[in-house]
Amino acid sequence: MLKQALVRFAEIAKGFDDYERLKLILFASGAKASTYVVLKVDSTNLSEKYRFEKRLNDLGVVFVESRMRAFEEIDRIVRNKIIWKIAGVWVGYDLFHDKKSLALFKKYVTDVRKQKHKKADLLGGKLYSYPKCCIKQYLKEQDMSYLKKNFSYYSYYKRLHDVERKFPFLMHTACKVNCRDSAKLNTKYKNAVKKYAPYFYKKFSKKKVHNTDLIVDAPSDIIHNGRSIWPVKNALEYSVIAKKKFEGHYYIYTHLTRKFYDFGAVLNAQVSMQYDYADIKVKGVKKEIRNLMHIRKFFVIDRGF
Repeated sequence: MLKQALVRFAEIAKGFDDYERLKLILFASGAKASTYVVLKVDSTNLSEKYRFEKRLNDLGVVFVESRMRAFEEIDRIVRNKIIWKIAGVWVGYDLFHDKKSLALFKKYVTDVRKQKHKKADLLGGKLYSYPKCCIKQYLKEQDMSYLKKNFSYYSYYKRLHDVERKFPFLMHTACKVNCRDSAKLNTKYKNAVKKYAPYFYKKFSKKKVHNTDLIVDAPSDIIHNGRSIWPVKNALEYSVIAKKKFEGHYYIYTHLTRKFYDFGAVLNAQVSMQYDYADIKVKGVKKEIRNLMHIRKFFVIDRGF
């Protein structure tokens, strides 16, 4: 009953992005003991928050609800201005199959608030069933000197892209591309989605290719004490913004490249979207938008407790 009801809701609800649908389906199928999902609510799905919580309560799912926060989307792009609008609110739900997992989550939150980050990360890894080798690697990478010594800018971001493509059904970053435990977990999750949500699996795994102009925005970086840990870079991972809507949205992608582009450059590109990532093939630079700026209502903030 839990599987059918929650899987069905995950597939039809408008307020879930595909990544959130994936997490809810894995939880509903029993493949994951705990998870965190975000439900977005706007004028098109005002009743979904009530219906989701009622379904959780009726099924006896243990959950913790966050407070509501507004979210933005790109509304339009006019000349050199990328204009955002407040599109609705989002609510986060920590979901558990039993009260034992809830108790572990409360310890995790307490350690985060007390800034006992290593202890919290170990608890979090256990709570969400991440492989021990991946937890160990994650803890190592919280040390900026370790990152600087063991990775170049390019090798660090390339590994993130490689494991994302190799393990599209995972919620954690695998410690390496050939991580056996991550491969087993990815197969387990993939099979669960194929079995319990074949319609979503087909949609999620389908490759969608389209040609579009992309606007080069700011690159990613890791800043420590006000400076990049890689002052000399052998590549850049740019955020690139589709100049026209695709499936009703202005998509923002990441593009790791050894080529360097000016801020505001407009790239003629082909985008191949599959699972929760996109591969970008740049055909050439068309022009440059000078004085590119974002017009926003507020700064985006990460999840907090």
